[in-house]
Amino acid sequence: MLWTLAKIDFTNGDNQSTNKLITSGQIKKRQTPECSNHALNLLPAMTRLPGLKQIRLGMQWLRGRIGAAGLILGYHRVAVSPYDPFGLCVQPQHLAEQLEIIAQYATPISLEGMWAGLQARTLPRRAIAVTFDDGYAEVLAAAAPLLAHHNIPATVFVTTGSLGHPFWWDELTYLILASPCLPDSLELSIKGDSVRWSVTHPRYLSLNKDTDSPRRNLLHTLYNHLVPLSLDERNLLLAELRQWTGCTSSPRERSLTPDEIITLNQHQLISLGAHTVTHPWLPHLPAAAQQAEIQGSKHTLETVLGQPVTLFSYPHGQANQDTRRWVGQAGFALACASENGVVWRGRDPYFLPRFWIPDWDGETFARWLKQWLG
Repeated sequence: MLWTLAKIDFTNGDNQSTNKLITSGQIKKRQTPECSNHALNLLPAMTRLPGLKQIRLGMQWLRGRIGAAGLILGYHRVAVSPYDPFGLCVQPQHLAEQLEIIAQYATPISLEGMWAGLQARTLPRRAIAVTFDDGYAEVLAAAAPLLAHHNIPATVFVTTGSLGHPFWWDELTYLILASPCLPDSLELSIKGDSVRWSVTHPRYLSLNKDTDSPRRNLLHTLYNHLVPLSLDERNLLLAELRQWTGCTSSPRERSLTPDEIITLNQHQLISLGAHTVTHPWLPHLPAAAQQAEIQGSKHTLETVLGQPVTLFSYPHGQANQDTRRWVGQAGFALACASENGVVWRGRDPYFLPRFWIPDWDGETFARWLKQWLG
């Protein structure tokens, strides 16, 4: 059931009267997700400026309200998941509410259209571009119909090294959080060093979903160890963890298959972009490895689609000056990062800022969006 906005007045600051949502049925007001308090800190606080970051965000807020600027919104998964330790999921119902608000009170535009409008000084007011990173199959199954319903363009950035298979971080999550029982201890050899964990705490035996549970702490520790590894090193450790847990099944979530990428590309509102081959921290890699990741993902996508791919997104949002240069040399026209901020004409086209949208209901999303649209 889609929410309809009773009224959101983007011309004044009366939050109490302007941020109310109603439904056609009797639906209880939803609780704001825990992550919302952190994300709402992105709201510009013009009356208190505790540091340079707040000053910079405040100036971007002013630019977004009084000048030609747009917002790029970032998403990953569209799903209801029992395990979401990295905060990647937005429920389909919440995405539907958010897209309805965008369609009614903003100007949805493609990523390429936003940049072209800025350069030509023809960008419409309240311009918003929607993006999805990683290339989960859920984007085709759940997000694409909602985007089509609201006539909202979107760009989907695909990690090409795991097409049709689970991403490694989802497999790690599944092994640690979904296994009924973990052994007493864990010892791994990582980069020649022996690392050991004791798993004797009683709470390790329960499938506790709390953010501070021992299992989650173990998951995040292992994730930090696995992120900088090469593909072969990481696969070896995942195999050891699979044997350690005794788990023989795999997570249901997976990336798009080549056929699904072709189907997604047939949607007139959706553009495809590259997101590297293995989703590494690019600035931490040697030059040749970075270029291979950038060029390899572009080549795979272009082979699947039979057309040029000119949009790119940095895994983890990270890119140094060399990385940006290599993205440009590979033939990309635009690249998205993860830095919060608005997009204006003078921005670096190879480091466009985005706001990552949490699993907010429509009311919370509308309250946040109103601060930036003016």
